[in-house]
Amino acid sequence: MQKILIIKHGALGDMVFGLPAFEAIRRHYSKAHITLLTSSPYKEYGTLCPFFDAVMIDDRKRPWAHPRYCWDVLQTIKKPSLI
Repeated sequence: MQKILIIKHGALGDMVFGLPAFEAIRRHYSKAHITLLTSSPYKEYGTLCPFFDAVMIDDRKRPWAHPRYCWDVLQTIKKPSLI
């Protein structure tokens, strides 16, 4: 099974504008397990959104500036097929 990680940190407007892209990814990869990585204010949004199978929370500032953190996230979700 393919595993896809969608990384979406930002404001609510960014999440809303991302809906068409999230839907397209889900449509194209209908059998994939799709995980949303976002910050805690958007956990409920991600949980209620039908395009995601799981939601991971990260509240650190600029988490992607730390290579070790990126590696740990990838290991946590067991090597996604697409990021």
